[in-house]
Amino acid sequence: MSNYFNGNLVFLAIAMCTMVVTASAVANEENIALNQTDRTTGALDFIVYVCNSLNNCSPLPTGLVVDNNWRGVFYNLCYDQKKCDKIFTKAEYETLFGATVSASKTHLTLKYVKPATGPRIYLTTGPGSNKYQMVYLLNRELSFDVDLSTVGCGFDASLFFVAMEEDGGMASNGYTGPVYGTGGCDAQLPVPGKPSCYELDIIESNSLTTMMVTHTCNGTNSCEPSGCAYLPYALGKKKFYGRGPSYCVDTTKPFTIVTRFVSDDGTDTGNLKEIQRFYKQNGRTISNPTVSGNFNSISDAYCAYYNLNNLGGISSSMSYGLKKGMVLTMGMAGYTDNPDAWGWLDKEPNGPCPIYKNSYLTNKSFLVATKLREGDKKLNGGLIGDGLVREENTTGYQYSPLTLQSTLNLKSGDQLWVAIYSQSTGAYLHDFDYHHTHFTGFMLEEEILASL
Repeated sequence: MSNYFNGNLVFLAIAMCTMVVTASAVANEENIALNQTDRTTGALDFIVYVCNSLNNCSPLPTGLVVDNNWRGVFYNLCYDQKKCDKIFTKAEYETLFGATVSASKTHLTLKYVKPATGPRIYLTTGPGSNKYQMVYLLNRELSFDVDLSTVGCGFDASLFFVAMEEDGGMASNGYTGPVYGTGGCDAQLPVPGKPSCYELDIIESNSLTTMMVTHTCNGTNSCEPSGCAYLPYALGKKKFYGRGPSYCVDTTKPFTIVTRFVSDDGTDTGNLKEIQRFYKQNGRTISNPTVSGNFNSISDAYCAYYNLNNLGGISSSMSYGLKKGMVLTMGMAGYTDNPDAWGWLDKEPNGPCPIYKNSYLTNKSFLVATKLREGDKKLNGGLIGDGLVREENTTGYQYSPLTLQSTLNLKSGDQLWVAIYSQSTGAYLHDFDYHHTHFTGFMLEEEILASL
């Protein structure tokens, strides 16, 4: 199956939606349907598309498994990669690890749940198999969709590749294998049970900032923890990626990330020349911004110009890692109660945090809703309309109109009012005379009222 990737992959298209919720979140109807047919063969069914050319794609059945260390949170034996034998159901993947695959098997939703926060999810060759899906990226293009609209400061939604062994360390270390998520590695300093290895971060992101990073190596367990990163915000392009329509990439809406791995001779066997990136959103193609030195991609020249760690260079060292094949890894880590936790990613100089915490806007914005009640009983659930005005990084005394209109059949005793759900410092709701709870109603004629 891995040879299939090596010989034919032009585009690898997947979809990933990352959310921040609590463990008590109620599953939607689609997830409930999935749970009714729970399967215990070791992996969640997942489909990627392999393309020979544009619009000439075919589905490839794969699987998704959680790393053995996160299994160990609920099943202590799994901390030992030689003994881990715990298979989780679909329902457990959702409730314990926050991972849900859509009914179409093409979309993965990662939710924040405790206590196993930030689990790593690996791609395998399919349900019931005990091999990781090896992906060969040289001379290829990778494309996937993301929705990071609810992921704020203190969180890191990631999609990256690591040079794990295809059998998850079964032959070399006697581990139980990919079905149980064994054999994990990355470019961080080695620890017992987790060696250091080649790592390629396609995205380390939230809705405020994003980075792409190469982590090269020079020998066993000698890799770059920090790597060579392309990070638009830190490179001075602070309006390229962020929340709202004033940014080139508006992270309050879904978007597509496309990454190209250009070889020096245009073949699958050449060495890596550069890693190119562009985005797609609302029918637009958005190129990576060009920064000082006339760079908009990662290359040996870029890493040298910015004096970034590039052990062995991407053209030689990273090429070696890519030619070995790498395993697709996804995850979301962070803390709901600490927006500063991922400061290396999203605080100055790499990002603007902490200006947006999880699902709550705190910068020049407010939310207004009208509610209708009969005594203490809400009518039709209470909420009959809402509105939102968001103005980020604005100058003082900027006005934005907010209008709500409803036609209601009111009875004696009904109460109607305007409620401000969220209002940040420096933002106010008022009419021209600075009345802070003002709305206007009109009485309709009986003939019109009878038709409601």
